[in-house]
Amino acid sequence: MDELRDYRFYDSDMVHLSKTAEEYIFERMVDTYCDSATRTDIARVEKFLKGAHHRVADPKSPESAAFAKRNYTLALELERDIPGLNLDKERQYFEKMGI
Repeated sequence: MDELRDYRFYDSDMVHLSKTAEEYIFERMVDTYCDSATRTDIARVEKFLKGAHHRVADPKSPESAAFAKRNYTLALELERDIPGLNLDKERQYFEKMGI
């Protein structure tokens, strides 16, 4: 708790936690409670989600189609490798892009 007394961990209303605080708490929990395999899975999913939420400039371009197909396949791999992971929303997004 002492670590969270820093002002950077509070939102502008000085009551609620900031995004920085949420990320910090999550990192500390992962370090404390997760084994190396779980930490690896978390890193894989975070990397995928960062790419999946990338804004596409031209959804009709061949590059966008390749991007969608690559990420759709990656979503299937992650769901296969990590029990209980649900990436339906992301897969539907890539399907709409015309994979």
